[in-house]
Amino acid sequence: MTARVRFDEGILTTTILPLAALAVGLFALFLAYRTPERAKPAGRASESITLVCMLLASGYAAWRWAPPAEHTGALLGLALGAVAVWIGGWLPDKSPNELRTAAFLGIGAAAAGALHLLPVKQATAGQSALLVGAMLGVLAALRSPGSLAAGQAAVFASAIALTDALGGIHLSGDLGPSAGCVAALGLALALLVGFGLAETLEPLRRGKPVLLLVLLAAAGWILGRRLFDSVPAWEIMVGGALPAFALFAWALREDGPPDLVRLGLAFLLIFGLATLAFAMLQGLGIALLLLALLAACGALGRCRVAMVAGALLGLGLYRLFHQAHFEVVRSVDIGQHYAMLGVVLGMIAPLIPGEWARRQPSSGVRVALATFVWGIAFIGLPLIAVVVLGAKGAIGMLLGISVAPLLSARSGARDWGAVATAAGFGALASLGYGWLSPIELERDAKIRVVAIAGAALVVAALFIAWLAPAPEEPA
Repeated sequence: MTARVRFDEGILTTTILPLAALAVGLFALFLAYRTPERAKPAGRASESITLVCMLLASGYAAWRWAPPAEHTGALLGLALGAVAVWIGGWLPDKSPNELRTAAFLGIGAAAAGALHLLPVKQATAGQSALLVGAMLGVLAALRSPGSLAAGQAAVFASAIALTDALGGIHLSGDLGPSAGCVAALGLALALLVGFGLAETLEPLRRGKPVLLLVLLAAAGWILGRRLFDSVPAWEIMVGGALPAFALFAWALREDGPPDLVRLGLAFLLIFGLATLAFAMLQGLGIALLLLALLAACGALGRCRVAMVAGALLGLGLYRLFHQAHFEVVRSVDIGQHYAMLGVVLGMIAPLIPGEWARRQPSSGVRVALATFVWGIAFIGLPLIAVVVLGAKGAIGMLLGISVAPLLSARSGARDWGAVATAAGFGALASLGYGWLSPIELERDAKIRVVAIAGAALVVAALFIAWLAPAPEEPA
């Protein structure tokens, strides 16, 4: 009898949960296409071809450098992350925000949940690889009609996979390893209920933002108190994330130029909340805080608040790295030179592709080739960095990507893709350290690697500039 119960629980988390999440995501996608405000979908052939080429290149890198025991997980994670973003890119931009967010949550949970069909070690590698695949999906869609939706889909899929990974470490019970999928499914159902009530009852339609927040709070309570059986979980999702969202939404307006002072204070507050969440539930607390904040941001269309919340992705990835490589984390002094180089790299690099895309007035074959080069560069750059900079540089990059959303928000961009690119960049750094840490180079060898890599980046930059030159500034 006991064996049968365990079998049923395994079926629930590995099969029923991903299928239910996929059904919810596709149902929300279907409803989004039925709304009269939706825009007619445009072709995405060049994006799809570019994405396939990026996946082949990254898949080769995973097969070449990952331990054989992680091959299946890494390859499946790459594919699932990219496919989730590609599907999410079809969401109409003008459809209701709560439907879009429910679709992103459902599709992301289905992708992350499919990894639980694998053994634990394979699934762990797949969860980090999923973030990399999501990043490639964003890079492939830089000049695509679905770039906005692709960026949002990537952020949600990354947050769900991260929550699953940390839930397996910090949350006891059978649902721990599926904490992200379960939370995403519950939040998506709450948003679908809110959409239905607002469409049916006129008084609720006028107060839809409040209705959605109330339903998200109810979902957070049910998830934390009933399903996870964890008081800190629902306190973080309801008592931490939603009041913080309300405060951020009031302070950070979507229109007009960004206010650096308010943005800076918001980032200080989000790091303070992350500290409290960590004290309550370790790394999982940070991940649940992130997921609840993103659900509210997506449902109410608050992109600048999402940029603030995106800093939590870097902190969550650092906690995951800490668990996987505890012995090297203890030995690192963040003030060391390699760590500082990693911080700068993590802060700046994820922002460059989006800035380049915003300056491109058109799309086409040449731009598609240029985005492919961006993808190859972003596969190679973190891997080269961890070989040259080692554990110090890897930890620095994970901390640096927490600041990248602040810089993106300060520029005035409303770019979810920058958050997802930063997350994929950090995940690849974490995976790369695990794969390449046995490679120890002497100082002269490191100098040669840096020289070759620098020359390759210069050639890539010149090639991108030739394929898709930036428009001339007006006089």
